[in-house]
Parts: sequence; structure tokens; C-alpha cells
Amino acid sequence: DLVAGARNGNQVWTLLGNGAGGFEAASSTVGMSPSELVLTDFNADGVDDIWVCDREPASAGQVQRTELHLGLPEGGFDAAAELSFEIPVDANFQVWCGGLLAEDVDDDGLPDLILGTSVQATNGGPVELDMNIYINESDG
Repeated sequence: DLVAGARNGNQVWTLLGNGAGGFEAASSTVGMSPSELVLTDFNADGVDDIWVCDREPASAGQVQRTELHLGLPEGGFDAAAELSFEIPVDANFQVWCGGLLAEDVDDDGLPDLILGTSVQATNGGPVELDMNIYINESDG
């Protein structure tokens, strides 16, 4: 199977392997234009879920959004976000999602989310790189 974000289309394309060397297309609407995504089974139900990060804010001071969409057993992802959060930013700055990684950082058997961002002042100042770790406290 293959998964790709439609950067300007508010969709995640899921191409399901058909068992004959080809793919069948299915799409899931995610309510944002994903620039970064990571697949793993965040809720331990045996189906991969997708965490997406919005392409970028439209202008300085707007928040960066990121959402978790649960995987569906038949393929694709639930359009309603199971969990979402916003990365706030001062009015004089812009923030971009620079990368997502799912890794078990606290060794509890659950994948945690590592989010990299870059922040730049609107006056062209230096770029600041940040990394945030979000611990998965799911009980399945």
C-alpha cells in the first residue's frame, strides 16, 4: 500500500495494493493540506493511523495545525480527527512543520510523536529550529 498527502487538496491519498501488482485508489479528506505525515498504529488496534501536519500557515501569527486520523480497517483514514493540536506563534513570526517521526521514546511499547518545526521572524531574522516530543498515553 502507498500513502501520499495532497499538499493543496486537503486529502491524503491511499493506494491499496490489489494483490495483482497494481493499486486501487482511495482518498481521505483530512481538513488540511498535509506537508508532513507519519504512519503507525498509535492506538494499538492493529491498523495504521496517520498523523499529519498542515502545509504552512497563511500568514505571520497564524497557528500551525497537526492532527491524528485513525486508520480504517477497510483502508483509508477517518475524516474526523481523533486528536489535534495547534502550535501557537507570536504575530511577528511564522512557523512551519519541519518533520514528524513516530518512535517509542519512553520505552512503554507505544509510539510517541516527535515534531520538528522551524520558526522565522517576519523581518527576515534567523530561523529557529525546535523539536517537541509528545508522549502517547493511549490505553488502546
